Amino acid sequence: MGVLGSVPDRAEATYTCSDCSRVLSADQYYWHKKGHRHSRACKACYQLKRRPYKIAYMAGVGKIKQRERYDPEKRSQSIVKSYGISLEQYDHLLAAQNGECAICGSKEAKTKRNGRFCLDHNHQTGEVRGLLCAPCNRGVGLLGDDPERLKKASDYLLTPPSRKAWSC
Repeated sequence: MGVLGSVPDRAEATYTCSDCSRVLSADQYYWHKKGHRHSRACKACYQLKRRPYKIAYMAGVGKIKQRERYDPEKRSQSIVKSYGISLEQYDHLLAAQNGECAICGSKEAKTKRNGRFCLDHNHQTGEVRGLLCAPCNRGVGLLGDDPERLKKASDYLLTPPSRKAWSC
């Protein structure tokens, strides 16, 4: 029986959905961390109930927040605050790079947020190096801004260890 009383083992338990009346296993329901069901409705029915609220949110509040977040004036303040350059300097740098990523040459920024290229900078000195598309910026960042590590990654791609091992 246990301390909690009549709480069945979730792995074997089945429940009847309050909306569709189907008998489903416990993994078809949302659960709280404390061990009880979040809703008497199964996941599919719960999502159907939530859909109108999600649509209304995105049509109203969500769109307003999205517009505020990508307001050019706020973006300009963010660039000045974070990197010490103005929006005009950003545009000048973009023109100097022919409107493309400094590494791969892509004309598309590939960002979900605002469609602008990422400002790549030296994390020790704060010096702006150039504008990169999102994948190139992540790659440089994940390699720790270390040119030696980047060279090793390039060598690895050109001659992977498997080629040497299987050439025997």
